[in-house]
Amino acid sequence: MYTIICDARKGKRRGITTLVLVDRRRTQSLWWTSTDDFLMMLFKKKSTAAKVCSKLLYNNPRVVDASDAQHIIKSQQKQIELQEADEEGGEQ
Repeated sequence: MYTIICDARKGKRRGITTLVLVDRRRTQSLWWTSTDDFLMMLFKKKSTAAKVCSKLLYNNPRVVDASDAQHIIKSQQKQIELQEADEEGGEQ
């Protein structure tokens, strides 16, 4: 299985560096997500993912193995949670 990821334009302060393409059949409110691997668009064939990816022009879109993308998104989610916990601890 394959998916498409890209570099995040915003959110670097929060730890968001990578976004994954969202399956619009699961949600209509997002095109890309940084934290929810359940929503990512999955492709069975790498060639199909490459064809879709070729239509995307900005922020370095690329085809990756779905398990690699899940690892990236989960690591990123942990970083975001740690950063939010630090910010909450600093406010008290």
